[in-house]
Amino acid sequence: MSKVAIYCRLSVEDEDKREEEDSDSITNQKLLLTEYAMKYEMEIYRIYVDDNYSGLDDKRPSFLEMIEDAKQKKFDVILCKTQSRFTRDIILVEKYIHGLLPELGIRFVSILDNADSDDKGNKRARQINGLVNEWYCEELSDNIRMVLDKKRKDGDFIGSFAPYGYRKSEENHHHLEIDPEAAKNVLLIYNLYLEDYSVKGISEYLESHKVLAPTWYRKEQEHSKANEMENLNSEQTITFDQNRMDQNIVEQYIVEQYIENDRYHWPVSSIKKILHSEVYLGHLVQGKEKKVSYKSKKRIITQKENWFIVYDTHDPIISLTKFQKVQERLYERQKSHQNIRDNKKDILLGKVICGTCGKVMYKTSGNRSNQKYYHCSTYVKSKGKSCEKNSIRCECLLKIIEEQINEQMITEHSIKKDERLHSESLQKITQEIKRIQDEIDFHKKSIVQIYLDQSKGLLEDELYQEVITEVNQKIIYLKQQEKELGNMKNKIMFDKNIEQTEKLIKEEGFAFIHRDANNRDNLMNELIEKIEIKEEEKDKLVNIYWKV
Repeated sequence: MSKVAIYCRLSVEDEDKREEEDSDSITNQKLLLTEYAMKYEMEIYRIYVDDNYSGLDDKRPSFLEMIEDAKQKKFDVILCKTQSRFTRDIILVEKYIHGLLPELGIRFVSILDNADSDDKGNKRARQINGLVNEWYCEELSDNIRMVLDKKRKDGDFIGSFAPYGYRKSEENHHHLEIDPEAAKNVLLIYNLYLEDYSVKGISEYLESHKVLAPTWYRKEQEHSKANEMENLNSEQTITFDQNRMDQNIVEQYIVEQYIENDRYHWPVSSIKKILHSEVYLGHLVQGKEKKVSYKSKKRIITQKENWFIVYDTHDPIISLTKFQKVQERLYERQKSHQNIRDNKKDILLGKVICGTCGKVMYKTSGNRSNQKYYHCSTYVKSKGKSCEKNSIRCECLLKIIEEQINEQMITEHSIKKDERLHSESLQKITQEIKRIQDEIDFHKKSIVQIYLDQSKGLLEDELYQEVITEVNQKIIYLKQQEKELGNMKNKIMFDKNIEQTEKLIKEEGFAFIHRDANNRDNLMNELIEKIEIKEEEKDKLVNIYWKV
């Protein structure tokens, strides 16, 4: 007597059928398959069930458990209602039904579409079934996307959960209405920020005042709603499937239920999101992310021109004036934090001095551009009341430093200095050539692995071609770099004349150092004592003091 594993699956793909008939329900699948097993005198080893999982998903928990049991030869047959219950992915059809299962001596049977892996004659029919099922998923995905995009364009909210401060209307779940209790906290967050609280400070304030975090607040509201519905009808319960929640959100939701200490912990990211969101002005901005494809769960950020922005779709919580003030303050703080980060990375920090007051100059961003400037700290702090407006563009200062370092390398240092730089340049070029050669070898080996993955069906042909093309382009680029460095190395090695060596260092040696940012920064730090900046009649006076 054959031992049979019964596999049942139902997902969002089948939602359209649920409304018309219940033939694909888990219960009816079990009944049909059990009767079939009894009719043909098969011993049922176990019934595996994946509810609310896509047929394209190869990470279904019961599916994976069944495959592991198959590897241990715990049954002889896998029985499904249709092949699409097992999988809708043609790659998984080839991998399991035509690959692994025959190797393990396990037969695959689906009742309604007569797929039987023991029947060699219907392999092509099984492959066609796989293609049709995959086409169905692709077409369904496109149709769903079109419907959702239409709703977004019409100003309908399509998220799983309403943004904090709002709730879905009972009459129309695609319309947002203000949740008075949460809206009060949104307004509080905006007011605190305008009172000069930092985002972290707001988080600590809310936590100290026992304000429920958004996730916990939502959970409390849903729990309360579930209790109300249970009182109305003891048999009616709210399940994740009924709400059609995204699986990742559900998993996060379940985990968060058990982290009691986080009830009042407001993540900084949540507060930033509230402060930036135009939803509180009464506008809907949707479509900021999208899935890479219907077969992937990976999401990517979309370009702003592809967002769906609809104005005045619901009542605002925040006034336009207050929102704009917050955005201005957010921008200023972001700019300030960026300046701090820039100064932390600045190799010249503490070395650039105001030629008037002698105080340190700091790097800041220009108001209307991405250009960086050194400004006198005294002038900035006093808002122009003390000292003079001494400043210089970072790019200009760096160019002056490089020119003077070049000059110092040629004129002030002896042949011994030149020879040391000569030797160091050769060593660095040799090390760089070795690094490039290692990287080329790595990419060549990766081509072999990519080919093996493609031959096993782990990579689609289109993706395979894209990856191979990209790797080959990297190899071509690296070989060109290797050739250029080789030419430079040969030129240095055969330049015996000191005059020629000095010319080479000036024209190419420092160019190489310039490409290597760490080497350039170390060189400046080693040579420069301080730099004085002063403006006289629109001229920039730059005095560099070298270490003796």
